[in-house]
Amino acid sequence: HAFYRRNGKIGHFYFALTVHLGFLQFGAINSKITHTQYELLYSPAIALALKRPNCVVFGESVRTEIVLVFRAEGNTRLLLRIIAVSIFSCLSVAWAGRSFHEKPGEDTVPSEIVVRIKTGAGINSIVSRLLPGGSIRSLGKLNLHVITLPPGSLKDTVINLLAADPLVEYAQPNHIRRTFLQTANDPNLSSQWALQTVQAAQAWGLIPNQYLTSATAATGRVIVAILDTGVDCTHPDFANAGGSSTNSALGGQLLFSSSVALVATTKSSPACAWQDDHGHGTHVAGTVAAATNNGAGVASLAYPVQLIVMKVLNSQGSGSDSTIASAITLAADAGAQVISMSLGGAGYSQTLQDAIAYAWQRNVLVVAAAGNSNSNTLTFPAGAQFAMGVAATDSGNAKASFSNFGPSVDIAAPGVSILSTVPTYQNALGGLNYQTLSGTSMATPHVAALGGLIAVASPGTSAAAIGGRIQQSAGSSIGNGGWDQNVGYGIINAFNAISGTLRPSTVGGMVGQIVDSSGLPASGAVVLLNGQLQTTAADGLYRFSNISAGNYSATVSLAGSASQNLTVTIPAGADTTFPVNMGVTYGRFSGSTSDLGQAAAGIVVQGLSSGLIVATTFTDASGAYTLWVPGGTYDLRVSAVSRLSSTVTGKSVAAGGNTTVNLTIARLGNIVGTVRNGSAQAVANAQISTTSAGFTTGTSTDAFGNYSTAGLP
Repeated sequence: HAFYRRNGKIGHFYFALTVHLGFLQFGAINSKITHTQYELLYSPAIALALKRPNCVVFGESVRTEIVLVFRAEGNTRLLLRIIAVSIFSCLSVAWAGRSFHEKPGEDTVPSEIVVRIKTGAGINSIVSRLLPGGSIRSLGKLNLHVITLPPGSLKDTVINLLAADPLVEYAQPNHIRRTFLQTANDPNLSSQWALQTVQAAQAWGLIPNQYLTSATAATGRVIVAILDTGVDCTHPDFANAGGSSTNSALGGQLLFSSSVALVATTKSSPACAWQDDHGHGTHVAGTVAAATNNGAGVASLAYPVQLIVMKVLNSQGSGSDSTIASAITLAADAGAQVISMSLGGAGYSQTLQDAIAYAWQRNVLVVAAAGNSNSNTLTFPAGAQFAMGVAATDSGNAKASFSNFGPSVDIAAPGVSILSTVPTYQNALGGLNYQTLSGTSMATPHVAALGGLIAVASPGTSAAAIGGRIQQSAGSSIGNGGWDQNVGYGIINAFNAISGTLRPSTVGGMVGQIVDSSGLPASGAVVLLNGQLQTTAADGLYRFSNISAGNYSATVSLAGSASQNLTVTIPAGADTTFPVNMGVTYGRFSGSTSDLGQAAAGIVVQGLSSGLIVATTFTDASGAYTLWVPGGTYDLRVSAVSRLSSTVTGKSVAAGGNTTVNLTIARLGNIVGTVRNGSAQAVANAQISTTSAGFTTGTSTDAFGNYSTAGLP
């Protein structure tokens, strides 16, 4: 069996071969070869014939040219030359590898083949010899490599060609694998284009790999707080399958015991104090955590979480800074890990800034709508330091026509024609039960939901790390994976965020607020970073975008205050929040962060005092960090998604001093293995579900029966 190339295409033919006194003799050819311009690529039979037990191939020659002359059909004489290279000379007898081919019903990447080569072999030489023009992507483990075929190649023929090489153990198509979690049975799921855009179903296949029922929906779940007009606590789409109550204490999605009304409802005879008297809040809540696979209505991105409801807006959909700020602090104290605010207005608010800082210190991710005026006017709370401002996109992944833009935008999510729950009774929106709405209000709960889903997947992860993962995993066409004023770092992708598939990026940003000695915004402060200057306005806020990832000196000056000369690490594909108080003399913690002796890059390092977060930074590519704090004693915490957070306690640094503390962080555990049948054959596409108290995850086996779970706490 021989392979040849002619006019750039690969073919094959069969012949009979005998060996006599060291000479190759051919019998009849079983092929219709009628041309002479063929390049013989490889024949396992010839390779084997060249083998001798004493590792001598026609003497000790490094290369030997063998001229084969035989007749093809039609009496056309065919001349082929074979170059026997010394690689055959001292290997054990080289049998051909195994070929696997696509079968009916299988789904594969059209132009890719996966090969495993033998230990010591070089994939580059194999491909250059057998498949010039093919590109290689090495997987790094088990000698596996993905080969992208040149245009015009026949996949099955190339698989045979590669498998016939004695240096290749097998060649196979690159199969596409999908989760086996069944599609949710919510009747309107097919109308929820946003869930398809953010790859919700794929994310659910990893975490939690099951749908909740009233029996499995416990109150110990991750909490997302909805600050809005309230929620219709009687809506059946907040009750999980098998139950009738919307209360999470009874298997539903709403945590009644922690939900409050800071603005009284006008709904007559309300079923709960925070019952929605407008409709907006119910729509937002349904996007975050409507019960999914309960046979009713719609699905939600973060159905594994539970919601606490803070009614802060009245029946006209408006509310005050003071009320909203109070709700932020209440939600943080109630254990919310994410706060969602589909509300806002023009202008800076120190009240809201203080409340958001309060939540951030308590490790809460705050998400807020960027606004609907198609302007770059500062909108609060989205523009606040420590808040994640959300722009809206349409089904074509473009900025929605109404969506605000500018420095306040950190991320984007679907926000046009979003179908979700609305009250089951008459309301200001006009619809009953379910309705389609548009706005950055509709985009925001998608981001909040993703934050909650990441918290489910990676328990104990800091809000800073969750926010960074949301940005780094977003889909974007912005150059170098950077920031854009319309969509921030891109459109969220739940599957990428959960699976750890990060967008290729070489740039990041630095955002924050400069305050004076009293802790209030410093107007006219000059911030110098990487040769760029920015002067703060009255709000003290600033943004540096699209800075190459790495370490930089940052200088901040303000009339009447001593200059601050600090250093900052810019992560790739995300922002680092870097507040500076001009009245503080900072000390510095520095050191390395490692995982089993290897540098741990992109890790969040935080300084905590009395349990509250004081400062945050990222480790650089070498695992080094620098953390600036006022002089004092701190606990240092390291955190990242899919890693086990750890804390070193009681470390002190003097004002103006430096303390070196080396830190360690470990990845979450994985269960790996192989599934085989009773004949010891590998079982492909077997579904593996891993369950512990309050935590489930799923995966499936590959073509060789191998599987690996997501990170397990």
